[in-house]
Amino acid sequence: MVTAAGLAAVAALAGPAEGPSKPSSHVTRALTPVRVTALRVSDDDGRRQTLISPDEVSRWLQFADSVYRPAGIRFVFDPEKDFHDLKSTRINNTMPAGVDKRADLTDVSIDMRRIAASYPKTLVVFFRWGSASTPTGNSFSSGDLNYVVGCGFASTGVCGHQNISLLAHEMGHYFGLPHTFAGSYQTVADAAAALAAANNDTSIFAGDAFDDTPPDPMISEIACLDTRAVRLGERDVPICRDNIMSYYDSPTKTLSARQLRTVKWMLERRSRFDMTAPQNTPGRIDPPRTDSSREDARGSGGAASAPGPAGQPGANAKSGSIIAEFETLPISEATRVNASPQDMLGFSWYGFSQHAQLYCRAEKNAALSFRLDVAREGWYDVIVYATLAPDYGQVQAMIAGRRVGQPFDLWADSIVLPSGPISLGRQRLTKGTHEVSFTVIAKHPLASAFNFGLDAIELRPDGPAQ
Repeated sequence: MVTAAGLAAVAALAGPAEGPSKPSSHVTRALTPVRVTALRVSDDDGRRQTLISPDEVSRWLQFADSVYRPAGIRFVFDPEKDFHDLKSTRINNTMPAGVDKRADLTDVSIDMRRIAASYPKTLVVFFRWGSASTPTGNSFSSGDLNYVVGCGFASTGVCGHQNISLLAHEMGHYFGLPHTFAGSYQTVADAAAALAAANNDTSIFAGDAFDDTPPDPMISEIACLDTRAVRLGERDVPICRDNIMSYYDSPTKTLSARQLRTVKWMLERRSRFDMTAPQNTPGRIDPPRTDSSREDARGSGGAASAPGPAGQPGANAKSGSIIAEFETLPISEATRVNASPQDMLGFSWYGFSQHAQLYCRAEKNAALSFRLDVAREGWYDVIVYATLAPDYGQVQAMIAGRRVGQPFDLWADSIVLPSGPISLGRQRLTKGTHEVSFTVIAKHPLASAFNFGLDAIELRPDGPAQ
């Protein structure tokens, strides 16, 4: 399965850490403009309008510029053209998902994705009030969302002052960065006790797998001080006070070299999809998109796929597609690969079909074959939905022993994501059972293994057989 060890193995390529995170000394000269769309949300009747103005958005973005400039990013915001009001009580009430993520997969997230996609090629921020009578100071985002959820400018604070770094922090999550810390502690004594219980293994404090951001114990008792390390038991443990993905208070915030690499990779990938976050949604009506596609993405469209009984393809009422989940599809042959179903909710709340994939622990030249039933002869657009991860390789698909489509690279820089639709081209298929195979042919230089993950396959009718 996709594991923390797999993430750590790739991060280790950056070299050992020597202390707290430091800003990169290299500033990219040619800055990539990232346009920001700000949506000020209120209830359906206009009440509880979020306390945010265009000028305050600009102030938050000015700080974000200072953080992300070393990644080659320049945020662009026109107060007259990029600031809009939105009336939606459901969106205005949005709060982070709870422990049971299945219970939070509600229509509101679909609405927000569609609205964000209607502003293509921009980073969309929903500034909302929250679910209570008083405004929330909470914000959130993640690498599998195509938007950031923000709050009112004066509604959030830290250590007695306005939290000027909050939006930049949430943008870090949007660009695939986790926290520098794994958990938080009220007091130094609490953190020291946790370290002692872990046999003085400071890795219990690490929230990411980057070697240039040391394990970061987040301790509320010292959050507002100017300390750069904390004495825990008999050792001094560094903290990432100046890092944007830390919760410690600091007037300046930076990114480590390793974090910068992830941000650059995520920006490049999001740019291929007009700043949206690709999802594995077989059966949607939108044309399939490949990594080289530059088409606009204006809304999700389509209807949810309906999987068939275990081991059998299902169908989508609107698209007419044949849809099968790899985690239930019969395997006919496996060479140098061990395949097993994996729940993916821990990696993406919304991105994977049926919230699962088939994880394939593989060697180079590993091959995995499936039996896929086709009910009607004809031409089909064949679309595969897979998983991107740091320990994943490059895969070639075949149907009946014949190569279809181009090899696809499933490597991702320090994050696990749905691939979105991968087109294998238009194929003529006869009625009956077909063998669909995948072979690992190579890997990205930074990939730590040859593993791969398969989510679903879709056969979209494209005319009768001639």
